Amino acid sequence: MKKFIFLIAGAVSCLSSQAQNYMTPELLWQLDRLSGVGISNDGKSVIYSVSTPNLAEDRSVTKLYSLPLPGSAPQEIGNAGEFITDKHLSPDGRFIISMQEVKMKSVFGKDFYPDLDKSKVQIYDGLNYRHWDEWEDGSFSHLFIQPVIDGKKGEGKDIMKDEPYDCPQKPFGGEEDFTWSPDGKFVVYVAKKKFGTAYAMSTNTDLYGYNIESGATTNLTEGMMGYDTHPV
Repeated sequence: MKKFIFLIAGAVSCLSSQAQNYMTPELLWQLDRLSGVGISNDGKSVIYSVSTPNLAEDRSVTKLYSLPLPGSAPQEIGNAGEFITDKHLSPDGRFIISMQEVKMKSVFGKDFYPDLDKSKVQIYDGLNYRHWDEWEDGSFSHLFIQPVIDGKKGEGKDIMKDEPYDCPQKPFGGEEDFTWSPDGKFVVYVAKKKFGTAYAMSTNTDLYGYNIESGATTNLTEGMMGYDTHPV
């Protein structure tokens, strides 16, 4: 009988110990968030960031670290730009890429009737009026290139001017959706160049090359149906 009681007590103790290790919102807030930044220009270190949530202040504090690839203690660094070239900057240092939302289509009531600025109406005449968890608002993410002169940015040029398409892609696209050619003469980017119903029914994106000098855009993956992404 005593042995049986000891077994029960041991089982309860074990279950109690396991219960203390369950994931909770409070425990999640205590965990640091790690994110890879890249490989250093000399190829000898991994640069990564660590974000620590602060529940009371509703924000995260982020620090950068350099970890030597042979394996040793990481060192905190102040600026990743000292170790990794900004991928937004062209290899020749002449231009830099930025992303901006460009309003191109009328959707809201006030777009059609400016004097009704409090209107909450949204007007659609077909697909694609909603993408996953957000309404189509008539704005599209475009890539801009800006000349860099004496370390200062000049006026930006929309390399997707007048095109109702997105780059980066929605909903999961990011900086991996565009890159510079090694000679700095081309921007290669991802886009699904379809609009409305055609966009909603398509599962094909292409890689496009934009020529900095001529301003011409070429479809690099024409005829390759499916999601062409992550240009490198």
